[in-house]
Amino acid sequence: MRALWTRKGLVAIVSGLVTIATVVLVFTLVQRNWQAVTTLMLRQDAEELSVGGGKPYQVPEYRLETLLDTLKLPSSLQAAAENAGIDAGPTTLAGAVDVSVARNSDVLNLKVLWSDAVGAARLANALAEVFVERTLQIRVEEAQEDLNRYLSQLDEARIRVRLADTAVLGFQQEHEVSDFDEETKARLIDLSRLESEHRTVVAEVDGLITARAELQAAIAVQPETTVNSTLYRNPLRKRLEEFRWQLKEARSRYTDNNPKVVKLEREIAALELVLDENGEQSAPERTDGPNELRQDMQLRMHTLNDEIRKTEGRASGLALSVQEIRAKLSYLSAREKEYAALKANQDAARQLESSLAAKAEEARVAAFSGEAAFHVLELAAVPANPAPSGRKLMVAAGMILGLGFGLALALLLEVIDPRIRDRRDTAALFEGGVTEGFPTIRRISPHHRMNKDAQRWRRLVNDLEADGPLNPLAVVSLTDREPRSMAAWNIAATFASKSLETVLAGADSGADPDGDVSHAKRRILPTAVPRLGRAFMSKPEGGTGSIIEGDAEWVQDLKCVAARTVVDIPPLADDETALELVAAIGNAVIVTTSGVTDRGAAEQLVSRLRSRGVEIMGAIVTDLPPERFDDFAPLSAAADSLTSRFRRRTETPVEVQHA
Repeated sequence: MRALWTRKGLVAIVSGLVTIATVVLVFTLVQRNWQAVTTLMLRQDAEELSVGGGKPYQVPEYRLETLLDTLKLPSSLQAAAENAGIDAGPTTLAGAVDVSVARNSDVLNLKVLWSDAVGAARLANALAEVFVERTLQIRVEEAQEDLNRYLSQLDEARIRVRLADTAVLGFQQEHEVSDFDEETKARLIDLSRLESEHRTVVAEVDGLITARAELQAAIAVQPETTVNSTLYRNPLRKRLEEFRWQLKEARSRYTDNNPKVVKLEREIAALELVLDENGEQSAPERTDGPNELRQDMQLRMHTLNDEIRKTEGRASGLALSVQEIRAKLSYLSAREKEYAALKANQDAARQLESSLAAKAEEARVAAFSGEAAFHVLELAAVPANPAPSGRKLMVAAGMILGLGFGLALALLLEVIDPRIRDRRDTAALFEGGVTEGFPTIRRISPHHRMNKDAQRWRRLVNDLEADGPLNPLAVVSLTDREPRSMAAWNIAATFASKSLETVLAGADSGADPDGDVSHAKRRILPTAVPRLGRAFMSKPEGGTGSIIEGDAEWVQDLKCVAARTVVDIPPLADDETALELVAAIGNAVIVTTSGVTDRGAAEQLVSRLRSRGVEIMGAIVTDLPPERFDDFAPLSAAADSLTSRFRRRTETPVEVQHA
């Protein structure tokens, strides 16, 4: 901030020059142009043609940005210029064309900025026409390329269909099967019928065998002869036989618990009891003969055996037929996978052929009846007023740029400035010393204790002697451009104003405290201090003191006197004798001038003094400008500290040449 304020004039000059240059360039190079706008709309209602019934063919669609890039193709720009009758190169035309698309909209504005109003409208319309034609051409070419590709693929697909048909037909002839599905279906029907019939015949055989076993059991219980006639002398015996036949017949029909069976059993038991009591006198008279029932059963047995044998033969035949059908089905199943693969290949080939034929037809129709992706919604009219040239904005940008350049230049000069500018620059030369700055340096008198300048010098002296009296004290500078002698005078006068005996010893033969000491001619004596000393003696009662002229003593003697001794040392830039004198004194205060003293040379001087054992007690900065005299804020102090560190790291120290 301090650097910018210090160089505000430079900032103003640079900003003004850049602004003036910008104004001149803007009004010289920027010309008025007219803008014409043609409005186009993206087509979204294109009908999709489907021949094969599947997904309809669509011409490849490009993104809107891709289509807009074709606007600035050299061929498009050249064709538009020829149609509009404008003689301009593609580069010039490309810079004059702009396209704006509204967000979430299918409308775009084709803008042409041209030096001629009529030419701008003609060029915008011509460019829109070329753009629409180019989008149509792109669609037709894409459809034609797709048609050629589909036709080539269709020829390959037809060859594949012929090969698949040949393979299927050969397989059918080899295995004598026209259709595996129908053949398998018929065989399964026969197998189901024969298995059902076989199960029925087997069940018949089982039934006949069971009947034969029952018949055999019935024959076994039949006697070979039977009673042909029975004469009962006793009617009870005849009645008993009748009841027994009824009981036998009832048991064949009913259970033993049936009331009829139970009743017959009671009656038979009663008759048998009566007959037992009467004896054999009641036995019937019988006539025996062959058992005809047994003979009939035996005849039935022969017939049943013949029927069983025939039924078993039928069951064996049916089992053999079932086994043959199952073997055929296994054969068909084993060959069905091969046939299914051939059939699937045939179906896929025919489906691909059909699809490619449909796509080729759709692409042929699209190639011969294509339409552009855009259509002109509104043609450009001749503009009545020129387009905004942006001159004001450019001038404002030039002013901002000039101000920024001026600020940057001021900061750069502050960073690379090799001269001491303020107290911080001087304080950075050494650590732990006292630093004081003065806007101007004027001669003070020991009698003016309440003067503002005198108070500042008094504070400096008090800070220098904070750790103890300094005697003697050398006042040094780098060159004769710093007001070193005046500073030495004021330090001595300050000591005198404090009622201290003070001796001001001038080691510069041309120094004159009463006059301008900034350009004094210097001369160094090899061993002694020249006779230019002045002494300030305080009055016993603590008055303001008086000036007494006297001879200066040797340097060794200066350290022994009780009075405060201030020695004005000639410039130390190239004076080795002066350096020796300062080394003999041992204490020094450096005097610098803002904007005059070189920082690198001052650092070298400090280094040389310290190397010779000189303790630098403090530094004085004179001729401080008002903006650098007072601290603005702690933030500014921190910024200046960082700037000083950057300077010390980036600057190359100035090498002091020794005499």
